[in-house]
Amino acid sequence: MYKKDIDVFVFYLDGMLKSKSHEQDVRILNDFMSEHRCLVLTRDITKSRQEYTNAYAIEQWQFNLPHPAFQKHIIIDFNTRIESIIYVSDDIDFITNALGSFSKTILINPAGIQMDYGRLPDLIFRNIRGFIKALGDGYWSLFGEGLIHAPHIKQYKGNIGRTFIGDENQPIPVIYAGRYFGSNHYRSYIDFYSMSIRKNKDKGSALFKKFDNVFMRIFRAETLKICDLQKIDAICSIPDHTVSENECGRFAEMTSKIAKELSLDNIQPFLHRTTRQHSQKSTTSAKEREKNMKDSFTFDINLYEKKVILLDDILTSGSTLREASKTLFKAGASGIICAVLGVNQFSIDYWSNDDSLLSFHETNRLTGNSKSLKPFFSNPNTNKTIDYENAVSELYEKLNKSISSMGNPYETDDDRLF
Repeated sequence: MYKKDIDVFVFYLDGMLKSKSHEQDVRILNDFMSEHRCLVLTRDITKSRQEYTNAYAIEQWQFNLPHPAFQKHIIIDFNTRIESIIYVSDDIDFITNALGSFSKTILINPAGIQMDYGRLPDLIFRNIRGFIKALGDGYWSLFGEGLIHAPHIKQYKGNIGRTFIGDENQPIPVIYAGRYFGSNHYRSYIDFYSMSIRKNKDKGSALFKKFDNVFMRIFRAETLKICDLQKIDAICSIPDHTVSENECGRFAEMTSKIAKELSLDNIQPFLHRTTRQHSQKSTTSAKEREKNMKDSFTFDINLYEKKVILLDDILTSGSTLREASKTLFKAGASGIICAVLGVNQFSIDYWSNDDSLLSFHETNRLTGNSKSLKPFFSNPNTNKTIDYENAVSELYEKLNKSISSMGNPYETDDDRLF
């Protein structure tokens, strides 16, 4: 899959120079570089040229990479496209910069987590071996993001990520299957996974509850992953803020099925919303969200030291999951692990000021077929439908032309030139 989609690999892995597995990683990378066009960026160019003998090119590191001028350099010199470039680094700042582009991003993080979960790359791996194995197996997407485009595949491979909420005294693990891009994020224009989460709970949408079977598969995969790591006793999900006190919410049926299949206690009927809490959509800051969620849950029984899985759709500030977890801990839970469909990403603008993306959004509104669950675009002005793949391909074509023809925005600052 990646051999067709990815044409150029850009590596910045200077942090690995001090790792115990460095020599082995270099050997693995050299084998990989013999089959692919790979650019290595490094501060120690002499050593890197001695080690990465199969690299297509090795260049001296420059400040603030990657950026639009660097992207232009890659596109022209490698005769490639933005969607065919993948940035691979063990440096979080490097990956964060790359998130302003439509190119793919991979973070190599020995801890296997990303604490700043509002800025997630396409994938996170603990080491180079895991990265290369995953690509060799034919996938590079998070489990949920990939499955939503292939809901009829019985066995889909993909990664499940891990982060934490809470504080140092009581960190709460969170397992996530994808990223959620809100309407202020440029990727939301073409991200079908985010749209599926949004439309599935919109009672006014033709896609209301249409993705329940797909989300059930995602929650089940996350639950199995958690149960493989430790013994779990019970499971429940966050009740909707719109349901009455005696109702359990939109994930109640999924929770019940997973509990029965995996022989877990279904404690969903005992977790309730209070009437004082309002939708988090009305809040604008993490502090407001925390205040809004205070004392918003009740729990009816004693959990007697049970370990609990808590399901929800989107992790934003973590205030909802923290407050629900606090309620479960008060009821006697000994441990809680949260599993979510998506992690809400901080609003990021596309790093080129070209108007191609905005023009695209004005005439292409992402939606999905309520029967096949396949994505397509509709034109709000003409009500005509547009094929998803063709529309995205045309968008990339315009963005590539725009970047290739742009001037150098850093030409007055030699230290920022590639």
